[in-house]
Amino acid sequence: MAEENDLFSCPDDIEVNRSLLYTWRYYTIDLMSGEKNLKKILKSLNPVINPGDFVFCSVEVPFSPNTEDILFFFREKQGISVVLNRHMADELGLPYSLLYSWITLDVHSALDGVGLTATFSEALASHHISCNVVAAFYSDHLFIPKKDAGQAMVILQELSQKHQSDTAF
Repeated sequence: MAEENDLFSCPDDIEVNRSLLYTWRYYTIDLMSGEKNLKKILKSLNPVINPGDFVFCSVEVPFSPNTEDILFFFREKQGISVVLNRHMADELGLPYSLLYSWITLDVHSALDGVGLTATFSEALASHHISCNVVAAFYSDHLFIPKKDAGQAMVILQELSQKHQSDTAF
């Protein structure tokens, strides 16, 4: 019989592995809690450049390529913006104007954290480097013009190293 105070109450005729449910709940909560402390995030920024050349394209609705080929898409009132590997854009005949490198900040930052985008954007902008940012569930992803990717990596690594010696949180 299910107890009133049981977090996972269910009818008596359903067998439940409560240990598994509690484990699932723990990990779900754990995975959802990204870091909010800006100093901690900057200290463990760990920028990683992903292989490949990426492009931004605009397509009209309906558009239904294999979703495995698209890195991400965003529906705008003018159409659908897609970011994908340059080779796939070429295969699909999609026009684009610039090649980008994709840099992942390999730190689980909270989606409602404050200051990370402003901090790295300022560092890159001070060197005249454009940056298109996508905040995903676990990490932030930067799309930097291909010609500036190496310099951007150095700037981001220096930004993180600058905070390595900072022990105050």
